[in-house]
Amino acid sequence: MSTLEAQKGIIEHMVLLLTSQYSYALILALSLLGLGLLDWRHKLALFDTPRAAIMTIVPSVCFFLCWDVVGILLHIFSTNQQYVTGLHLFSRDLPLEEIGFLTLLSYVVLLCYNVFDRGRTRHV
Repeated sequence: MSTLEAQKGIIEHMVLLLTSQYSYALILALSLLGLGLLDWRHKLALFDTPRAAIMTIVPSVCFFLCWDVVGILLHIFSTNQQYVTGLHLFSRDLPLEEIGFLTLLSYVVLLCYNVFDRGRTRHV
């Protein structure tokens, strides 16, 4: 097998993975990893004050999970089952990936707040 054929095979496998039911979970995991690397490099939240970061992220995730449950009960929110793993919390419209998304959302907001706060305090 030539190098070109091997590369083509790898690309085909990546395309299959990214168009499968695991694509959303994979993208969330890679995004969280990227945020974690930024946090580690700049010591913004979890790698600066881990207890404070966790005490910020966990309640935010819990709040938004409750928000999702209310939205599902009111038939406002639904999930396209084609793009989720099939593991669910409470309802078919609350996939396990939602915890990853809400964690990502809360983490990125915390990181942005800390970046802007550091910039603000340097200029004061």
